[in-house]
Amino acid sequence: MKLSSKRIFQNRKLVQNLLLVLVILGLTVLFTAFNRRYLSVNNFFNIMTQMSINLIVATGVTFVVIARGIDLSIGSVMAMSGCIAAVMMAKGVSIFPSICAGVLSGILAGILIGVLVAKGKVPPFVTTLGMMSIARGIALIITRGRVIIGLPDRFNAIGLGFIKKVFPIPVLISLVIFGICWVVLNRTKFGFSVFAAGGNPEVTRLSGINTDRVLIKVYTISAMLAAVAGIVLTARVSSGQPNLATGYELQAVAAVVIGGASLLGGEGSLSGTFLGASLMAMLSTGLNMLNVHYFYQQVIIGCIIIGAVLLDSIRSKARLT
Repeated sequence: MKLSSKRIFQNRKLVQNLLLVLVILGLTVLFTAFNRRYLSVNNFFNIMTQMSINLIVATGVTFVVIARGIDLSIGSVMAMSGCIAAVMMAKGVSIFPSICAGVLSGILAGILIGVLVAKGKVPPFVTTLGMMSIARGIALIITRGRVIIGLPDRFNAIGLGFIKKVFPIPVLISLVIFGICWVVLNRTKFGFSVFAAGGNPEVTRLSGINTDRVLIKVYTISAMLAAVAGIVLTARVSSGQPNLATGYELQAVAAVVIGGASLLGGEGSLSGTFLGASLMAMLSTGLNMLNVHYFYQQVIIGCIIIGAVLLDSIRSKARLT
């Protein structure tokens, strides 16, 4: 008896995740052989902390990629939201309203992107590229191109603090967001509609699902989580920096594609994204411990991104044959 398409997809996703786990274990053995501190508890939390920002962002991007979209504005939205919060706190506004304003700016950016893509039929690449420039420009304007310092210690604790002096707060935030989004994507009608809209938009629309509304929601989720990540990153560096988070969109897309999501839409998983983000963080930490220069790390990350997209292309051709 032939397996159903859902069962085949689940089996393929399981195999992909197992392969990623094997690669992660292989990296662990390799880096530990060169530096025994790599396997220490302190380094484990360091990897988790480094991964937390990318995990938040990549979680939002997973929704967009599954829905057959792309979001290049992530890094700029992160900078914009962080700078808005920082400028408000520097002017004496309390922490909570400042954070809310930063996150709201991301939500508004996501809604605008979604409306332009869904209603205006503007290609996602062009729309998010435009928003990349707009958001970065807003960050530069409100800060006048300067770094905003002197942020409250209670705010900085969001990015630098620990629970019980052991568990990093950014890691907790990322895991809570990841858990909520996992439930939304895998256990709700909206999650089903995201996969359906990405797999076959026309059939999904004819079946009664409002694909335009789905697109607006996924871009809003992506930008909102980028804003949250921007707030956490701003707290981590204890300053509002208009040039913050440059290149984060590439790391997020890399984590999603490495995790098995297809850029053609309709396929992907948050469990795969988690493993992809883990692999990226482990690789970066390991290369730092081996004193590999940042410039060379950028070359390696670029090769990984190209390799992941090439693998996605191969998988897509295999699916069609």
